[in-house]
Amino acid sequence: MELDSSLLLHEERLETAAEWSFPAPGWTFAWLLSGDGYLMGCNPARAMGAGAGAVHGGGIRLTLRASRLGPVRFRWFRLEPSALFGVFTLFERRRIDHPEDSEPPLPWVLEGGTPAARRFAGVEPSRGASALEKRAHLLELVSVVLSPPPKTSGIPVGY
Repeated sequence: MELDSSLLLHEERLETAAEWSFPAPGWTFAWLLSGDGYLMGCNPARAMGAGAGAVHGGGIRLTLRASRLGPVRFRWFRLEPSALFGVFTLFERRRIDHPEDSEPPLPWVLEGGTPAARRFAGVEPSRGASALEKRAHLLELVSVVLSPPPKTSGIPVGY
């Protein structure tokens, strides 16, 4: 498979029991619009239902397999960190450039009810928007998933 450009939204359909391989290198974000599937290549394999998402950092060969009960429709896009020079802080860059150090380990499955999965499920291929606006929206979704939780200080703040 030839690599697609970073931050371009794609929609795919897998027939019953068919497979799709996550592209590498870089990060890939995929979410199921309909049907049930399995994330293969991680240990253990993970089941995914409509609305669930998957985040892959490119470290292992990962495959999405449609269930034997029916087809799967899904959307996906890639993030190539080197294409975004100057956008990330050093801390964010370290985290993005070394997905193998992620905690919990990748790949991540975002269950359908989580806020991040709901945001991904709401992404529509906006035909009227400019290409820059579309890429910026996908980058916003990346930030929702990859931003570390805010650190709280144990030191009380004075008035």
